[in-house]
Order: sequence, then C-alpha cells, then structure tokens
Amino acid sequence: MFEEVYNSIKNHKTRSFLTGFGITWGILILIVLVGIGKGFEEGVMKLFNGFAKKTIYIISGQTSKPYMAYPIGRKIYFSLKDISDIKRIIPDIKDISGEATQNFSIYNEDRIFRFDVKGVSAPYFNIKLLNLSYGRVINSFDFMQNRKVALIGEDVAKYLFNKKNVIGKSVNIGGVFFTIIGVIQNSLFNTFESRLVYIPYSTYSNYFNKRDQISLVILAISDGVDTKKIEKRIKSLMGERDNFSSTDEKVFFFNSLDEQLKAFSSLFTALRNFLWFMGLSTLFSGIIGVANIMFSVAKERTREIGIRKAVGAKNKEVMKMFIVEAVILTSVAGYIGIMIGALILKIISYFIETSNKNILFEKPSINLSITLAATLILIISGTMAGFIPAVFASKLNPVDALRQE
Repeated sequence: MFEEVYNSIKNHKTRSFLTGFGITWGILILIVLVGIGKGFEEGVMKLFNGFAKKTIYIISGQTSKPYMAYPIGRKIYFSLKDISDIKRIIPDIKDISGEATQNFSIYNEDRIFRFDVKGVSAPYFNIKLLNLSYGRVINSFDFMQNRKVALIGEDVAKYLFNKKNVIGKSVNIGGVFFTIIGVIQNSLFNTFESRLVYIPYSTYSNYFNKRDQISLVILAISDGVDTKKIEKRIKSLMGERDNFSSTDEKVFFFNSLDEQLKAFSSLFTALRNFLWFMGLSTLFSGIIGVANIMFSVAKERTREIGIRKAVGAKNKEVMKMFIVEAVILTSVAGYIGIMIGALILKIISYFIETSNKNILFEKPSINLSITLAATLILIISGTMAGFIPAVFASKLNPVDALRQE
C-alpha cells in the first residue's frame, strides 16, 4: 500500500506539491505565530522577575470620611517606626521598606545634572531585585550607621563621569557629598532605574526629610498569604495610630504585583488562544484544499477502483488506501512546514540576540508540547482530508466504475 501511495505521489508531482503547499503554509504560520507569541509573553513576564513574587506597593492618600473629631482631607504618612512595627506585628511580611523620592541637582567636579534620588532601607533590595554592573547595593550597616553612600544608575554614571568604574567617586547631592558604592546595570527591564540614585533612608531623613514622612511603602509577603488580608491588617493598624476609619478607601492605595501578574497571565492566555485560532484557521484552509484534491483523485481513479473491487478488494481496503495517502501527504508537508517555521524562529532569535537594542521580546522557539500538538493536528487533518473521498470511492459500484471512461 505504501508503495502505491509513493507511486501515486511520484506520478503526480505538481498536483502533490500544490496539495501539500497549503498544509505546509498553514502549519508554518501556526508555528511562527505561536513561537512569536511565546517569545513576547516571556519577554513581558520577565519584567516581573525584578521583584519578589508577592510584592505590594502602598501609596498614602487622604482621609475621605470623618472619624471621631477628626476632619476629612488629612494626609496620612508612614514613619520609619510605623514601618518597623508593621514588620514586627505582621509576621507574614518578609521584607518592607519605605521609599521617599526627591529630584535633585547632582554635581560632579565640572558637571551637573538633575536626577531623582530615593531614600530606601536595606530590605528594599530584597524586594526589588536589581542587576548591578559592579559594586554592591545598600546594606543594613549603611542604614544603621547613616552612611553617606549612593547606588547610582548606569546613565547617571555616564553623564556625571563618562567612565566605566566610578566606585569610590563622590557626588554632591543637595550640598551633601556621597560616595558611590555600586552602579545599576542598564537594560530594557530597568531603563527607569538607570537614571536613579539610591541612598540609605536614614541618611535621606537626616538631610532631606527631617519630618520623617513616607508616602510610599513597598513590601513582600510570604507565598500563599492572601494579599487582601495583609492590606486590611495594615489599614487597621495604621487607623488606630493615625485616627482614621479602617473602611476609608481613600487613605491608602494598594497595588499588588500578584494581581498584575494574574491579569497579564489572563491576557496572554487569551492571546495564545487567538494565535492558535488564527494558525488553525489557515491550516484548515489547507485541509479543505487537500480534501478537494483527494476527491478529484478518487474520481480520476474510478475505473481503477472498479477493477480492484471486481477482483475482491473490500470497501475498508479502498477507504484505507485514500486515507493513508492523505495522511502521508499532510504529514510530510506539515513536517516541512514545522522545519521551515523552526528555521524562521531561529533567524528571528539570532537577530534578537545580536541586536544591540533592548527589545521587549525573548527569543522565540517551539517546544516539545507544540511539536507534539502539531503532529497530532497533522494526523487528524490527513484523516479528515481523506475521509470523504475515501467514503466516495468505497461506495462506487464495480460495474458502474468499470464502465467509466
């Protein structure tokens, strides 16, 4: 039977090529679309790798409800003691840090630029996972000893010094000299960080924020802990201290990275489904083309089928002959499409890898599950394409078939 299928394809090369081209193109489009979608998804999700898994931002607001004798419209801030007590009272919080920001003119010997300066505690760098070109981040000793040290972005180092290694150099921030201890690596995933300067919050508070008012807090909680419960406990604790209602929704604004991650996961699930739909739709067009060609083949071979049935060929054998030919044709054409699709993804990956520009895109590729799914689709496609022509051929009356010219 396989020899007959081979001879049939060989004797009708042009027809076989045109038949298989639709399948090749369909599976190629499917592989490329799914591969590119996967690369884009991994590129976007990599943005979240710069943070601890369960991260919450708390932004302070104003009271919107009267409470006891206190009026509405009061601005609520965190203090360093509040942050310390929250960590002590709520054990599910792994790390917590305030984040105070001001824009300063920063001086070198002969250069001056304006950058945002952030005062943070040492646990901040357990939550926000920065990659360094060299040097180190701010640690607990810098914080406890009020050291005048600074962690700067790569762009800050370039603008102020135009040198690669600036460890030990001094910069003037608001009239205070700070020693550089590290440089943040510049990449697509932290372009904003490359223009920032970090200093210990204790030092920041001494020189630039003596009222100890923190309007932004970042924290990381243990895996499996409900973020909503943590938010309620923090609001309740701060409500008792600063005299506001724990049901006041405008006092604090919570932004959970976990919720954002879930939202992006849902978005990419929908995107994957859409790309599979588009690819399968293109492939389905190819399947219809194969079915039409196989139906024409069945009509062309009517006399041959009549002879086979006259000498004892059963209906199942006739059906099998057409289905096997369709499956082989779609499988071979499909695997050619898979290989071409994989080659295209390799070429795209090469250009991404050799590009000097930061691209929000990981190298696209196809994995084993996609390949197995494509194989299963090809087998089903071939069976579908050959089934109707096979049924037509098997139902031919031998006498009528032999009369066909």
